[in-house]
Amino acid sequence: MKDTIATKNTPDQITQNLIGELESMLPSYMAAMTGMQFKNHRDFYTIFGWERRVTSAMCSALYNYHGIARAVNDTPVDTTWRYKPQITSTDGFAKQIDTLDRRIRLYNALQTADRVSGIGQFGIIVLGIRGQSYEKPLRKFKLDDLVKLEVFQDAEVSLEMEAAEQKSKEQANTPRYYYGIKYYKIGITRIHPSRVIHIAENSVDGIYGHSRLLPIYNQLHDMWKISGSSAEQFYISASLLLSAQGIDGFKIKAADGVALQEKLLELVNRMKGFLVSNGFEIKNIAPDIVSPKDSWEVMEKFISATSRIPRRILFGSEMGQLASTQDQNNYYERIESRQKNYVTECIINVLFDKLIAFSDLEKTTYSITWHKLSSLTD
Repeated sequence: MKDTIATKNTPDQITQNLIGELESMLPSYMAAMTGMQFKNHRDFYTIFGWERRVTSAMCSALYNYHGIARAVNDTPVDTTWRYKPQITSTDGFAKQIDTLDRRIRLYNALQTADRVSGIGQFGIIVLGIRGQSYEKPLRKFKLDDLVKLEVFQDAEVSLEMEAAEQKSKEQANTPRYYYGIKYYKIGITRIHPSRVIHIAENSVDGIYGHSRLLPIYNQLHDMWKISGSSAEQFYISASLLLSAQGIDGFKIKAADGVALQEKLLELVNRMKGFLVSNGFEIKNIAPDIVSPKDSWEVMEKFISATSRIPRRILFGSEMGQLASTQDQNNYYERIESRQKNYVTECIINVLFDKLIAFSDLEKTTYSITWHKLSSLTD
């Protein structure tokens, strides 16, 4: 007979568990109430065919298949990383980083991680170290043994969290960037968090950030509706939609209707360019073509305002080509702030600090500067 350990919850533990369950249910409840109007008698989400609970996997699928979704997510990232950051140090640190970049495409991995982290709510960079298991805590290594930086978006990752007691203990004994994650899991592979650079823009809890696509998910689908319905309307109008009505005073036999149907098929399919009918009045009942321009512009303005990307930059024929000087300068100022306050502080410095702590990369003082986006090139 196997020994069993009996556990008994104290009143305080039961209360804490209930509070935790209520807190976990609150976002779902608030999401369910979004769009409810007139004392819950009208649900905008149901009326408009919108999704109320949008997952990271749904955002990832939209990014893959919707061109404007890709532009919204990638435009700020591509502008941020238009030029590589310049690393300056008083010793060989900058040269080591440059060598590492040429060998494993360091900045390309950082840019990719920045891109995928905005599709859902976070992205991760996994350090691939020669001779070390993903599941074990990171050990000291030579920089030459860093063979790759693997990037994953949150739709590909599941999180295994620490128990509350263990989380509290670990927070007291570990450096910053610890968020109570016990393991990252990709497929069947468990990855120790010490091997991960976790990227979440505008995050409150350090784990989940703001998706660039989630706030406009339904509006992006509305753009599909506008473009698809206008194309279908044009097709119907261009290909004729004919109605045949018998003229008063004519006796029409069943065979006449069959013969007319065959003639109409020949006309619609361009097999003949004329129609001869006897006893029927033929009308084209295809709807008039209505321009989708106004509806499309409403969606453009909404998406531009939400994403904070000037409309002419986002929807222009080439990024920045049609943008006004003021719009472009304001946008570049936001991107330069993003480079300094987010990309440098939360992505590059975190990676460099980890490499300095665990590898033979020289421990030094370094600075990171970015090429000014608004300055003219040669």
